[in-house]
Parts: sequence; structure tokens; C-alpha cells
Amino acid sequence: MIRKNCQKGYSLVEMLIYIAILVVLLVAIVNTLIVITASHRTLKVSANIQAAAVSAMDRITREVREAKSIASGDFGVDYAQPPNAAKKIVLNTTDSTGAARTVQFHLDGTNSDVLDINDNGTDGPLTTSNVKVFTLIFSQITVAGVSTAIKIEMGLQASQGTVLEQQKFYSTVVLRGSYQ
Repeated sequence: MIRKNCQKGYSLVEMLIYIAILVVLLVAIVNTLIVITASHRTLKVSANIQAAAVSAMDRITREVREAKSIASGDFGVDYAQPPNAAKKIVLNTTDSTGAARTVQFHLDGTNSDVLDINDNGTDGPLTTSNVKVFTLIFSQITVAGVSTAIKIEMGLQASQGTVLEQQKFYSTVVLRGSYQ
């Protein structure tokens, strides 16, 4: 009887090489997933800040542009500093029917990280609680006998997990009601 020597299978060296290749591939895949997750977190934080900045700055600039005059304000004050500093600017303006109204922008009294608006006695937030306001500065620019403008500097920060991002936004708006 003739015996055939049919050995099927892998040698120990072949198995070790295959396992090493699989380990390298798994490490690469896990590392890629970690990088993608971190990038997603960073993009989400940046998107939250951008969305809050667009909505808040749009409302502030629209109200300042439509204002007739400035009722009161603390100009050049960094609101991230002393908590007892006044944290508001009050604008005199009119509604769509021409009736007088006041609009006040301020940091929330209980949570000084949230920007609020008070429109004729009705309070509401302009930024969400997941985006913090760390700087809010209103600077008045007056050209004697010509017009008044407000320079707005707003610093926002947000975090998610280990990602913390801060951005500053600037705008300068002329009060239409101040033209001579």
C-alpha cells in the first residue's frame, strides 16, 4: 500500500506572520477610529460655537443697527472679570408699528456664561448653555455731530470630552437712528 504524505495546514512560522499582520491591521483600524472620533468631537464643538455666534451676533447687530439711541451701557468692560460689574447695554428703538421699545443685552444673572436679551420686559437666551460666553465687550464709537457706532467683541467657548475650543468674534455697527 502506498502512503501519500498529504500534510495540510500551516507551519508555526506562517501562523506567527499571519497573526502579526492581523495585529498591525487591527491597531491601524483602532487608531483610525480614535482619530475620527476626536475629529468629530472637535468639529461638533466648533459647529456649536459658530452656530451660537451667528445667532447672537446677528440679533445684536440687527438691534443695534435699528436702534435710535443708547439708553445705557458699560462700554469697554470685560464681563469675564468682576461679577459685580454691570453686564448690559440698553438700546432705545421702535417696533414695526413705530411704538417705542427698549432692548437690553446682558449676561444671565444666575449663569453669567449665557447671553440673554430682554426685549420690552421679555427675557430670553441668545446662547445655549453648552456654549459659554467668556468675554463680552461693547465699545461706543462716536463721531461728534455725525453718528454713533458700537463695536462688539464676544468670546465664546465650548467643550465636549477632552476638546475645549475658544473663539472671539467682532462686529462694528452704526446706529441708523444716530445719523445727522
